[in-house]
Amino acid sequence: MGALPQPHIRLAGNIGFLLVHVINTIIMHFAVQKTLQSEDQQLKTFASFEYKYITIWNLAFQLFFLGLSIVCDLSVILKIDKKHKIINQIKRYKEFFFASTLWPTTLLIFTIFWPIFIYNRELIFPAFIDKVLTTVSNHIMHSFIILIVLWELVLQPRKQPKNHTWNLMNMTFIYVLYFIVIFHHYYMAGVWPYPMVNYMYGTIYFPIFMAFIADGHSLLLHLCHKKWSHFEERQQQI
Repeated sequence: MGALPQPHIRLAGNIGFLLVHVINTIIMHFAVQKTLQSEDQQLKTFASFEYKYITIWNLAFQLFFLGLSIVCDLSVILKIDKKHKIINQIKRYKEFFFASTLWPTTLLIFTIFWPIFIYNRELIFPAFIDKVLTTVSNHIMHSFIILIVLWELVLQPRKQPKNHTWNLMNMTFIYVLYFIVIFHHYYMAGVWPYPMVNYMYGTIYFPIFMAFIADGHSLLLHLCHKKWSHFEERQQQI
């Protein structure tokens, strides 16, 4: 019995990733809704922050990307990818979205969350949240996400762009939009979504941290594309 063609493997993996995210999202939704009926003020505050966390934004990005990936994989398997211009446009947008949004955001969350969590989880994911979200949900949102990025990189051939101008512009737009949302929330409610930002606000560490996040996005995008380009060159030589 021969091995499955690569498009079929990609499709199976992407459907599996999507199911994990969808099931976890449903579980988290009911858990958060339950907190709205709770008398625990901490849980109510957490529920009010639901859409202010970059992790939730990235969850939406991953669901959207997996949907695009499944459409593209099916088009290859059904051999309609070269017949329809819309499919080709979806493929191009999928690559752009991956490079400019999913990849840098996922890596930034993964590389920032876990070091802080291990050092002092109260700064980024307070223990009371365990009453709502299980350890499994935590790992799906902050660890599992990196597998989707790696799966795409390993199994989906892509062309190295001539430059990253559009990627950086899109990434900057998302960065600015996100900070508009959390600054507006702070202006209205007087609280930042992440406890560590509450501690830093009003000190020199606050602008340094914000600048680090902005530069970190750009640096990760540059380094990852550079490394991946080198990996692709080696693969072609082999």
